[in-house]
Amino acid sequence: MSVIAIDVDLTVVDSLNPWLDWFNERVGADLEHAQLLQYNLAPIMRQQAAKQGHFDFDPYVYWKQPDLYDKLEPLGGAVDIIKKLNRLHTVVWVSHCFPEHENSKINFLRKFGENIPFISTQTKKLVAFDVIIDDNLDILNTIHDGRFRIQYNELSKPWTRNETVGDLLIDKWDSHIVDVIRAEELGRNRGRMWR
Repeated sequence: MSVIAIDVDLTVVDSLNPWLDWFNERVGADLEHAQLLQYNLAPIMRQQAAKQGHFDFDPYVYWKQPDLYDKLEPLGGAVDIIKKLNRLHTVVWVSHCFPEHENSKINFLRKFGENIPFISTQTKKLVAFDVIIDDNLDILNTIHDGRFRIQYNELSKPWTRNETVGDLLIDKWDSHIVDVIRAEELGRNRGRMWR
């Protein structure tokens, strides 16, 4: 049985487009998804806000909303596939949180099942897991110890257009993920038997 670490933002929920909508509404800008050329959008948002006369704008206020995830919905197929993965393996949520929204995120994740543990961290490589599913290339690039890395990219983020990191690239939640993890686990176990 594998331990599968699953990221939350941009992996099982679209928190990017709501952040853009929130930003554009607050500062009167028209920042579009295609203009986003880096993972950390705060510098881009600050620059755009300054152009609109908002010189002290803090884009992280969005992430400090205590009800942030109450308004969001899981990506298509994610709930069913993660519930299936959790029946076959041990799933653990591994995600960075602002303290203000952590309870909202944990409540949101109950849609995927009540018994999935949650770890709030920015240093995911220190968590014990066999497989990780994450959208962030920087996170996946820190894991070089034989653990299976799945890059999730349904939202076609412009800053990842030409980059692939990890052992598998997926762009939707479907049963293919379950099959690949099962095959990877069988291969890993076979390798242990022959050592």
